[in-house]
This record gives sequence, C-alpha cells and structure tokens, in this order.
Amino acid sequence: MMLYNTTFQVDADIETQWANWVEQVYIPQVLAQSVFTKATLLRVLSETGEPTGSFALQFSGATQQQLADYLTQQSTTHHQEIAQRFGTKVLAFSTPLEIISHQP
Repeated sequence: MMLYNTTFQVDADIETQWANWVEQVYIPQVLAQSVFTKATLLRVLSETGEPTGSFALQFSGATQQQLADYLTQQSTTHHQEIAQRFGTKVLAFSTPLEIISHQP
C-alpha cells in the first residue's frame, strides 16, 4: 500500500479558510477519484507542543500503479488549483511513500 503525503506551510491569516476548504472541498474531490481510500489531515506541532502553520495531508490506500497514475494524470492539476486559490500564502511539497510495515 502507498501513502501520498503533502506538507503545507500556511500563512496564519488564512489558516481557517484553508483548512475549511481542504476538509470540505479538496479531500472529498480527491477521494471521489477512487485512487485513495482514506485521508488524514494533521497539524505539525513544535517541539514544545505548540501548533505551527504547517500541516500534513496524507492520502492512503492506493496501489503503486494507482499512485503512479495519479501522479502523472491528476496531482499537477490539484497543486495548480491550490496555487491559484491561495497563491504564495500556501507552500506545499509532496512525497509518495511506500508503507513497508504497519503495526497496530
């Protein structure tokens, strides 16, 4: 199983707007394409446990071929949509990951 992680750095003045859009529009839009079966949105905390302006969005459940197809056919469009909507107030980078082991 594969995991597709995108880390976002979001300006403080649009965090709420961005998070609402991601939860209400972006995640359902990506899941509707039937590549991934699960999405998890996380906030990165500082070493002292304080919230930061960084977030991780992880999509999981894809096979290696499904993820490869997504990366070549759809991910660029999704990243462009985020750039058009939020400009430089949201910076992002994505990393495809292969799950080697999953322990309960």
